[in-house]
Formats: sequence, structure tokens, C-alpha cells
Amino acid sequence: MDKITFTIDVPASKKNRPMIWRPGQGTRPIIVPSKEAQRDEKQIRELTASLAGKAAPLFGDDDVVCSILYRARVGKVDVTFERLRPRPKGFTGRRRDISNIPDAILDGAQGAIYHNDNQIAELHIWRELT
Repeated sequence: MDKITFTIDVPASKKNRPMIWRPGQGTRPIIVPSKEAQRDEKQIRELTASLAGKAAPLFGDDDVVCSILYRARVGKVDVTFERLRPRPKGFTGRRRDISNIPDAILDGAQGAIYHNDNQIAELHIWRELT
């Protein structure tokens, strides 16, 4: 299987929901997402595990494309994960979690480029390995 697709209700946002701050190791606090965000993440984890079956993780170390369509009028999210290509042999560069990269960029541009980052209708981000 090289592709899985599913539709879910809009999950609770980890960022926009209240979070619990607990003292962490040293001076860094540990941020715990809301119960709603934890519940939604668990349901998504269970759904994707059932779709992947015994092959989990379905795509191994291969690069994966994730497409997310938020259908605001109906409160649904269509999600597709698709195998893109095998991880290049000999690649030793750091593989950052690219889903975290836009946060500072979008928050920093808020007020200068647009009023609020909820105006972003499309967000395109990909990893180039060359």
C-alpha cells in the first residue's frame, strides 16, 4: 500500500486550547495539551494504526507526502498520506520536523503581512534533499 486516505472531524488545536504548565527538568516547563487535544490525537493514532495494520509504520523510513484539506463549511478534514520516495542512501543531514517550521514565520508575519494567521488559506512546505 502506497497511500491511505481518511476523513475526520476537525481536531482540537494544541496551540489554541488551554495548556497546563508543569515544572519540568531545569528551567524548561513541560507543556501538556488540553484533554480535548490529547483525546483527538489518540483517536487519530488509533485510526491510522488500524489503517496501517501490521505493516506499521506503513512507509518505514521513506519520505512521505501528507495532504490535509480543511473543509470549514462542514467541519471536516480530509487527510492523505502517500509514499513519495525512499530515503536517499547516505543521507546524513538532520531531518527536522518540518511541521514546526511555519509557526515562527506565520506568527512573525502577523500584523505586518496580514491581520491574523487564521487568514492563511493554503500552506505549502516541503523538504528538499539536494
